[in-house]
Amino acid sequence: IDRLVGAKAAGRMKPAVSDRLYRTAKILARAEYVLDDREQVRRIFADALSGISRTYLVEYRFLCSDGQYRWMNDLGSIILDEAGEPQFLVGSLRDISERKMAEAEISVLSIAFSAALDPILILDMEGKVRNVNEAARRLFETQELGVSALDYAVPEDKEKIIAAMQGLITGSNVNVAEFTI
Repeated sequence: IDRLVGAKAAGRMKPAVSDRLYRTAKILARAEYVLDDREQVRRIFADALSGISRTYLVEYRFLCSDGQYRWMNDLGSIILDEAGEPQFLVGSLRDISERKMAEAEISVLSIAFSAALDPILILDMEGKVRNVNEAARRLFETQELGVSALDYAVPEDKEKIIAAMQGLITGSNVNVAEFTI
């Protein structure tokens, strides 16, 4: 830990902080970068050390000593000595694994939304159309957004649609509303 934060700084830390840093440092020291990311990480660090860019930002995966793959966001700056030579690095390393999993899930849902054979309309809280999939574009023969979903329904189904929308807002289990256009 002394090499990470300096001996004086490590001595001033509360024991709990020092212990957490030490455990993190041990995991990072034994981590193995994922092969696909290795060249990108090497290139970005080399650019920072050679002076092409004194700061860097890189996201990469590595295999931790506990067997888990983690995504990291690594942001740092190279600090130079009086002669202009790299002296040390100041930066932060942040675990972004949860964000990466959420991005992957959003990507899958976006593909499913686009590829769905049934028309899907996404509405805001006022019932205005915010997004439609390709099947809905074909059915309604429009790409117009911001119009009320009620504009597409026959008059006798409007009350049923309003009730379904209110059920969604209040948290009932209604998630499908069938109506005639």
